[in-house]
Amino acid sequence: MRLTDKFAIVTGGANGIGFGIATSLAREGASVCIVDNADTGETAAQQLRGNGGRAMFVRANVRDEAQVAAAVQSVLSEFGRIDILVNNVGIYPRATLEGTTSELWDMVMEVNVRSAFYFCKHCVPHMKVRGGSVISLTSIHATQGSANLVAYATSKAALSALSKTLAGVYARDRIRFNEVVPGWVITDNEIATHAAEGRSEAELRALASRVPLGRHQTPEDLGNAVVFLASDDASQITAAELNVDAGVSKFIIR
Repeated sequence: MRLTDKFAIVTGGANGIGFGIATSLAREGASVCIVDNADTGETAAQQLRGNGGRAMFVRANVRDEAQVAAAVQSVLSEFGRIDILVNNVGIYPRATLEGTTSELWDMVMEVNVRSAFYFCKHCVPHMKVRGGSVISLTSIHATQGSANLVAYATSKAALSALSKTLAGVYARDRIRFNEVVPGWVITDNEIATHAAEGRSEAELRALASRVPLGRHQTPEDLGNAVVFLASDDASQITAAELNVDAGVSKFIIR
């Protein structure tokens, strides 16, 4: 119970990686607010409460600063403070350079980067008294790139830069900014995306078995990393990238 008496926000926490992170935080004793625009948000919060955790759901369009500010105020009203912010929400529509429209580019940047900027802007002032931990989910594509994820890769590089910039700015306030860098997490959304491209779930899992540590990553793997960075075990860690990718970013897949 490393996070007892800690209060956390997880953006995009209604399903997939975000719900895995919210579950891990709650399991370690944190009170968790899921901020999402999905209809499953309240069900996700109920599940955390059913497992003995303290959780709430706030619906918000994370591309809208006014809604983000209102969500943060709702959390403060319920929990009294914010100790942990997890910038998890993100989208990854497939598109090459030529296929990336201005509308798609703007949407990806707004969801993946602007939302994190908004949440940092409205949460960080409330962390200054006690310190805090801000963890952003970036991507191996931020450094490796991908031919059909041009906007996504760029957005994650920008999110990484935001995290490192704020780490320096707020170090004296004992607010730590770190990144969790996922590898390949086979969520329901990932399965659906590949199914639309003609690949079955069995094919995905067979491909994932070729990564250096032998399997794809799970939401729980990412949740464990977030818990560590949010806890006092990581009290001297800031501006760091914690790769949770089974070695994909370091070694050739054979």
